[in-house]
Order: sequence, then C-alpha cells, then structure tokens
Amino acid sequence: MASLFDAMFALLGKRGDDPAVLAFHAEHGLSAAPVLFVDDQLNPVEHPSDHYSVDYVAGLKRRGAYPPRREKGAYVSYVGGITLKPEFAGELADGVTTKLPYAEAKARAVEEMGNSFAKFVTLTRDDDREIVMVYKAKEPHGLREVRLQARELDDEDPRLAEWAAAMPQVKVRPRPKPGDVAAAANQDSPDALRRLLEVQADAGFGDDVDLELYDAWQEGGPEAWVGNADAERYFRVFGGDGSGGLLAFWLVEPRKALEHQPVVFLESEGKLGVVAKDLGDFLVLLANGVGPYEVIAYGSSSGTANDAVRSIADSCAAVPKGRTPVDVLREANVAYPDFGAWVMDLRLG
Repeated sequence: MASLFDAMFALLGKRGDDPAVLAFHAEHGLSAAPVLFVDDQLNPVEHPSDHYSVDYVAGLKRRGAYPPRREKGAYVSYVGGITLKPEFAGELADGVTTKLPYAEAKARAVEEMGNSFAKFVTLTRDDDREIVMVYKAKEPHGLREVRLQARELDDEDPRLAEWAAAMPQVKVRPRPKPGDVAAAANQDSPDALRRLLEVQADAGFGDDVDLELYDAWQEGGPEAWVGNADAERYFRVFGGDGSGGLLAFWLVEPRKALEHQPVVFLESEGKLGVVAKDLGDFLVLLANGVGPYEVIAYGSSSGTANDAVRSIADSCAAVPKGRTPVDVLREANVAYPDFGAWVMDLRLG
C-alpha cells in the first residue's frame, strides 16, 4: 500500500482536474482545488490537521503545461508543489523525515543553496520531481519546511519561447466607432452605482476590499495608463483602489447601454483584466466581498458577504439568483479574452 508521501509525490505536475488529484482531495478531506484567475500566484490548499498543503499554480515551465492558458475562462491549474510543515509525521523517502538534522541533510545533498533567510538542501532529484529541505539560515538551522516540487525548466531555456510562440493568438476585436457607443458614453451614472455610493458612505465594502467609488466620471486616467489620448473615449472611470488603479466601464459593445458594458480594472503596477461582463455581475462580486483590485492583483474569488450590496444585487432583474464570483469571472474571461491585447494595440496606436 502506498504511503501518504508516495501518494503526494505522484501528484506533482498533474493538472488540478486530474482524477488522481481529485481522488486525493476527496480521500484526505481537502477542500477543492482553487479556480485560478491570475497566472503569477501560488495557491495552497491546506490540510486541516496533517500539517501540509497542496500548492497549485497556473502553468509549469515544462512541455504541455507552458505557457499558462485558460480553459472555460480560468487558468489550467497544476500541482506545482506540496509543502510539509515541521510537524508533519511519517517517513518521506529513504529514511528521511522532518526530524532530519541539517548536518545529515547537507551530507546527503545533491545540491545546496542559501540566502540570509534559509538554506535550501535538495536531497533527491529526477527529471520531474525533487525534495528540498528548507532550514533556517542561522544556527542551529531548525527546519522551516519540506518542499516536494515539480521540476521546471530554467527561465532562459529557449524551449519556453518556442512553446509560447506556438500558442494560438487571441483575435482582437476592432475598436468601436464613436457613434456606436455614443449612447453609453453620454449616459448618466446608472442607479445601481448611485446606490453603491450610499453603501460606501454608510459602511463601506469591507476591510478586504480596496475600493473607492467616485461620484462623477474621472478623466485623464485612461490616457495616462495607456499612453494614448484616444483611450479616453473607450473608458468611463468610476472608481479605483488606494494605489491609483482604475475601475471603469470598457465601452466596447456597440449600441448597448452603459450597464451592459464590461467592467474592467487597470492596476497601477501594470496588471489589467475584465472583472465582470456587465454591472449586474459586478454587483455579484461586491455582494460576495470580492473587489476588482483583489481579482486582478491576486485572483480572489471569495470574501466576506456584504448584505447591503446583496440587497442591491437582488433588486437588479438582470442578476440571476445563485450566481457566484467564480461564475462571474469565468464568463467575463470567456466573453472578453482579448482585453489585454486590445489595450496593447491601443497603446501602440
């Protein structure tokens, strides 16, 4: 019978929806693998009592898993690693346990690296996987954690560029003619936004949501962010985060009203994305305690429910009952997969 370690080690590099991964979660009482909406975050799923986490990433630098790609609006996830805490019980491999002293690990190492924070001692390695003991940098070098890792190519490996170049390119929609979105561009703030301003003034959107809504359209931000004055005609900025990000309607749907235009976020550090396909779906996000900055910066899809916003969402006939943030984000990315490329084209003139 395979040990827990053997079962863990076999998961490395597998897709999050692989039957073996799903079975492992079910057998060991782990919550579901996360749905990933950004490609640069480590997403651990903690075991409630056995002192380890299964760590998911969007893409791995290896054949068939690079570059990160979306299916049904979310990134394909992979088991990039499993992190064992010092309290983890049981043998790992060849007599190795979390009690292995640093000196013994160093004597058995196939590689050792370090910095001012930790010493990284690789005990075993093959083409696909490795075991890395992480000790404290200062004596007596107590164990910080053990990392079971899927091996990846170096960032400079030329195969990565080849695989990226072979990926199908997203077709970028044309820019609408001004007359096609004139009605949306000239529309006053929708009633739901005015009601959200009242919620903001009364109790806010929660400690986990970094968002300020504005009581009038803000100008100048799109031009500064994109580097093209023409950007002003395609965005209506109605909010932002504390660092200067822009929350806006993207005026890209010809002859549709403002509340039926997609809601996008342009983050101050350069990230961007569609957070909702319309205002109704944006209400669903806020009602569930999910802010636009948190979506684009961290891929958040859960938070603390906001009853005041929920009341607004429930009164909106366009919002189906039972809709979740994951539903919203999946559909937004399916409907508008070209937003990033569209903005880049605008930036280039």
